[in-house]
Amino acid sequence: MVYQRSRRIAQAGLVINPTSGRNLREANLLLALAHHAGLDYAEGRDFESLKEATSTLLAQKKKILLVSGGDGTFSAVLTACLRARRLPVLAVLPGGTTNLIAWDVSRPKGQLKIFRHFLAGKPPAVKIRRALKIKSYEIYGMFCAAGMLAEGIRRYNLNRQERGLRGLKNALPVTGSLLKEVFFRGRPGLPLNTSPAAPFRLNTVMVTTLEKVFLPLKPFVSRCPYLKVGFFPEKLLPFKVSCLPEIELKSSTLAVDGEILTGQATFTVETGPEVIFYRW
Repeated sequence: MVYQRSRRIAQAGLVINPTSGRNLREANLLLALAHHAGLDYAEGRDFESLKEATSTLLAQKKKILLVSGGDGTFSAVLTACLRARRLPVLAVLPGGTTNLIAWDVSRPKGQLKIFRHFLAGKPPAVKIRRALKIKSYEIYGMFCAAGMLAEGIRRYNLNRQERGLRGLKNALPVTGSLLKEVFFRGRPGLPLNTSPAAPFRLNTVMVTTLEKVFLPLKPFVSRCPYLKVGFFPEKLLPFKVSCLPEIELKSSTLAVDGEILTGQATFTVETGPEVIFYRW
């Protein structure tokens, strides 16, 4: 198939993380398609280099950015855009180990098919979601977690880096060890500064601006213009949800789009600007 460089192609750019999960198999083909179509692209392999790659394409005044990688890759791109106060339309290509954002604003699988639809000029659907912002870090994303879930993500990332474990081979042992700690060792709850929104000690807090998270489910407040917050108490039931413009989490660890932040006792999460997504 031969793609000609149209105005639409010239206005778009691809940010790709070739080391993310699925891109270990698919990045070369994706880049070959981009090169053949005349689509400008930039590569990054960690948060900082992905921000630099995004800045390169922003300097070319791109109006559409396709983001190929996992949830952490998307957070780096979104952060670079909002720090620069330039936010093009974004399209998520699920090329990572975890692609939770894609469940809502893209498709969880088949980034090559999605990319071919873009190159062929197929009209996209449009979705609008708000970003969330980690205030003191000025880091942006679409979901974050503290407590047991953040600890699980930290252990998952550690196993991936040190032992090369990915997918269910990594997730299942991590989940099992955490559940044992909760039910059999009395793991303490998470101090949380949102009373009376959650007047009990907590094990996990999940904050998102997405409609769908963790498979195609809608467990949060659907018509919420702010942050959708899920509270999981020490015994994991009853699950409580709230709609808040801002939340303070007292925790040593916060997971933002699958990436770990540490170094603060309190993290403030607030509602960010609207983001326009294309979905093919």
